Amino acid sequence: MTRTLDDFVNYYHLNQPKSSEMLSWIETMYQPMLPGMSANGDLQQFLSVLYLSVRYFKPETVVQTGTFTGTSSLAIARSLKDNNKGVLYTIDPEPPSYFGVDEPVNIARQAVAHAQMQDNVFFLKGYSTTPNDKDRMDLVPGEEWLLKEIAQKVGYD
Repeated sequence: MTRTLDDFVNYYHLNQPKSSEMLSWIETMYQPMLPGMSANGDLQQFLSVLYLSVRYFKPETVVQTGTFTGTSSLAIARSLKDNNKGVLYTIDPEPPSYFGVDEPVNIARQAVAHAQMQDNVFFLKGYSTTPNDKDRMDLVPGEEWLLKEIAQKVGYD
């Protein structure tokens, strides 16, 4: 079956209840790390589109650039689990503080562990490109061998 973006729009509208369940699940997963965390309207919409697009297109590998606290990582991981296949590689320079949140990627790691998704989500410390905003944080150099390994796994060697 060929999956198209046009067909995805119909799929999205028909499957909104699935994304509502996923949003409630994400909030539950974050309670130990961020008590009272609730996704606002924009974040809910973004996570719904992300979750349902992974459900619809059924990728075997997802590469995410930028992890922050991992809500989108959990939405992707839940989709992959619901699809019964796939892994997520999420790349982040892991700044000690970002947008007023201390160690945001560690929060993401904790949420992934709490959700028992650590076999499907792999955290990579580094950056996907050289940013123009180095003054904002100290970036670690990317592990070239690791990035090459990922490229080979996704077929870009």
